[in-house]
Amino acid sequence: MSAAAGDDAASPRNVNPTSTAWQQLAGRLEAFGKAWDEVAAASPDDAKLPSIGKFLPDSPPLLRRLVLLELVKIELDRRWPTPARRKALADYAAEFPELLDDGQMPVELVYEEFQVRRRHGDAPSIDDYCRRFPQHAERLRVLSTDNDPLKTTSLFNARKTDVLEIGRQLDDFDLLVTLGEGAFATVYLARQRSLGRIVALKVSAMRGIETQTLAQLDHPYIVRVYDQRPVPEQQLHLMYMQYIAGGTLLDVVARVRQTSQAQRRGRLLLECIDERLLAKGESPPSDSRTRQMLASLGWPQVVCWLGARLASALEHAHARGVLHRDLKPANVLLAADGSPKLADFNVSSSTQAPAGTAEAYFGGSLAYMSPEQLDLCIELGERDVESLDGRSDLYSLGIVLWELLSGERPFRDEGLFDSGIRSMADRRKHGVGEQAIASLPRTCPPGMTDVLLDCLAPGPAARIVSARVLRRRLDLCQHPEVQTLVRPPAGSWLPALRRHPLPLVIVAGLVPNVVASAMSIAYNHAEIIDHLTDERVPRIFELQLVTINPVAYAVGVALIVALAWPVLRAVRRITIEPREAITALERWRLRAPYLGDYVAWVSGAEWFISGLVFPAWLQISLGTAAGLSAQQWVHFFASQVMCGLLASTMSFFCVTLYALRVLCPALLEADRDDAPLCAALDRLARRTPVYTTLALVMVPLAVVVMPLVRTESRMAFLVLGLVGLLATCVAFVLAKKIQQAIAALRLAVTADELEPVTRTSL
Repeated sequence: MSAAAGDDAASPRNVNPTSTAWQQLAGRLEAFGKAWDEVAAASPDDAKLPSIGKFLPDSPPLLRRLVLLELVKIELDRRWPTPARRKALADYAAEFPELLDDGQMPVELVYEEFQVRRRHGDAPSIDDYCRRFPQHAERLRVLSTDNDPLKTTSLFNARKTDVLEIGRQLDDFDLLVTLGEGAFATVYLARQRSLGRIVALKVSAMRGIETQTLAQLDHPYIVRVYDQRPVPEQQLHLMYMQYIAGGTLLDVVARVRQTSQAQRRGRLLLECIDERLLAKGESPPSDSRTRQMLASLGWPQVVCWLGARLASALEHAHARGVLHRDLKPANVLLAADGSPKLADFNVSSSTQAPAGTAEAYFGGSLAYMSPEQLDLCIELGERDVESLDGRSDLYSLGIVLWELLSGERPFRDEGLFDSGIRSMADRRKHGVGEQAIASLPRTCPPGMTDVLLDCLAPGPAARIVSARVLRRRLDLCQHPEVQTLVRPPAGSWLPALRRHPLPLVIVAGLVPNVVASAMSIAYNHAEIIDHLTDERVPRIFELQLVTINPVAYAVGVALIVALAWPVLRAVRRITIEPREAITALERWRLRAPYLGDYVAWVSGAEWFISGLVFPAWLQISLGTAAGLSAQQWVHFFASQVMCGLLASTMSFFCVTLYALRVLCPALLEADRDDAPLCAALDRLARRTPVYTTLALVMVPLAVVVMPLVRTESRMAFLVLGLVGLLATCVAFVLAKKIQQAIAALRLAVTADELEPVTRTSL
């Protein structure tokens, strides 16, 4: 039952095999306890005491055995105060052989007898019990560390309370409306008198860990539990919590099934919420940015958004040692603005709580259970609840999201029969079938299907490792450009570009330099060399070109390879080796955003040096008398610097874009927060405008310098103008793509929750 929402648990659409079983269990325990108390009070004749066998269901086997265990616990507690009525565990085993597990008494019954004796004045020795039941010694010692004799594994104390009269006062609360009824509790809309606030009041006789568990949790996507209090005179337990009026995801699932895929949009979620609000006399909020965002999204994006927030709630709970273990649409409440609120940790488990209770072995709704949780139901009392971890909750969430997305669960339901549960567990262990996968909408964001399949992996080891990772992956599904960058789809060209990074980086760095070099040679020949009268000049200039350029390119390539090789080698190895075998991966990941700078610095330095070497060589070769004038020196140096500026900036843009789009994503640790890389990307984002500015000022600077060195060629001005315009356009385009890649990578490694991309944000 979704306590804070107040959905009617008795409505047909809410019925599931597990809740039916709990209802049967509660009814039989209640009837047996009542019959025992009535007979024991009226007559001392033991023969008239009710027989356990009369209260056992014939089937299914799992339910029959669970009822038997609980009835034995009740009878142990009732018989022990009277020595003549006491009954040993061996007597129960002889009467009901089905109690035994492979010939052994279940540990919870052994522990229950130990606690019953403590409650009724005995001083049993845990060492004695460990000798009697050596197979349970370790578990018994753990369970007995708590010296509270009132602690019990019996579910009888969790029996349902009677529905109270609306309008009456209960403790500090005025009961206004009955919101819902479950197997062991009733939820009311109530007014807390002392604080004058409206709350959802859960009334039960349960003695468990739910409130202590929920008290640890304070999260925007978990129903806020305010406090608890006992009402001893009525043997009631009150828990009061945040009232959420927008219904549950169960309403949304029903609406999804009635709506064709083409008509499912974000408005569907809001319509379900608004119907619930209006039915309760409340108005939908008119100025909610969240509602506006949801209304603009497609249905798969809405499911991603809901899933990411529920994963965030689980992340918070799991970090505090709390498992939900009953995650299903009915337990996800909806606030008026569309935000989900995880509720009803009614049969949840805390990994910090003692294991061994019946609640720990049985709980959750079968249709949403993980294979390992179903195994626990099959092997009731045989395995420890601590064998479950947060990945079981992620499995359940995966089924919820699948059902929201397609209107159907990925696996068929079965009834609560031992063979049925085994069949369910076996089916889940074979994974999701192709037919179920085909039922998912084709409009799913990139990567969403993979996320769901990873949630539903048969074994926990192959599943998404944590709620934090699931939240991040669902967030990224809402950002297609990031998802495509980090996890390239099948057929993408990115993996091919990662296999040969060295030649691609060299080409990206050389092409701008080759183009600039051709411009420089043509310009210097026309504007300087042809104006020198010495006939030796052309031959010397040709000698310079075939000497200086090869040496400069060889040295430049060698320097770039030396600086970039560790990064490129790591990327290359990732394509052919396990990531774990590569050392210093983080170091090379942080160096990758600097590759464009390395190329630009090497290029710029070589162009600057060449601006000095070319005229100096000419000067030395021609001699002082026939050498270059000061103006020609400046002219030669200025032309080299202008061309070098063009080559360096374009090299930076080309190599940096390749590094960000191809190399960095390959080096990322999947789904890992990476603050150092975020900082490196931020620095790159600040450097990029500097290179863009240099590209922009190149043409104006050249226009100023050319008259000063008396360039008279109109062709030179025309070529400069065209090349400058082209370079400016290319710089703008590449700079924008670089900033987009930086933003995408930053989203991929940030720890923050992400909002989806909407039509208005594009």
